[in-house]
Amino acid sequence: MFGWFGPDGYWATHWARDYSSGFVRRGLLGTLIQLPGGDPSDYAVIAIFSWVIALALMVVIADALWRLTRPLARWQAATILVIVLLSPVTSGMLIETLGDPIQLIVLVYVLLARHLLAGRRIGVITAVFAAFGLTMSLIHEAAVFFVLPALFIQALMLRKGRGAWMAFAACFISSAGGVAVLLLTNEAEPITSNPALHLGDVTY
Repeated sequence: MFGWFGPDGYWATHWARDYSSGFVRRGLLGTLIQLPGGDPSDYAVIAIFSWVIALALMVVIADALWRLTRPLARWQAATILVIVLLSPVTSGMLIETLGDPIQLIVLVYVLLARHLLAGRRIGVITAVFAAFGLTMSLIHEAAVFFVLPALFIQALMLRKGRGAWMAFAACFISSAGGVAVLLLTNEAEPITSNPALHLGDVTY
């Protein structure tokens, strides 16, 4: 768009929706960008955020692969790392869906799951994942199909402590509440309701 190698218009408009004209589905991300004075309809802002998130996900994937392949010889680990990172399933998919808000949600989830679930402060874990569940459902409700199964598997197989189960329960309840509100208030939106994007004085 606009001659930039950035997100497709479909993904980019997800960032530009906000609550300025009332409660709408997937309007939280644009509202959060507006809070510090940002412009969620500026394509340059959307493109920069999108690339930062995609590259951060690549770093997270590379770090996870490097840890998983640590028992192998260095050349074997490096070969697997390069093959997986250059695969259409990883880098190809991240670039294809560049700007999809679910990338942001998955990145936040992975960081929370890795650094917070290892702790023993059950109250903090519960509160953070409850807030995360509600937030992700208001940014993009389909994220529940990525995050909740991953949290469940993590609680069942990887971390058998009470914190992981509380994180799953809190995220499940709060995201279910968010999705319920969306379903109860959802109205069919015409294609003309898509927000306008701009780059300087050029509007899409």
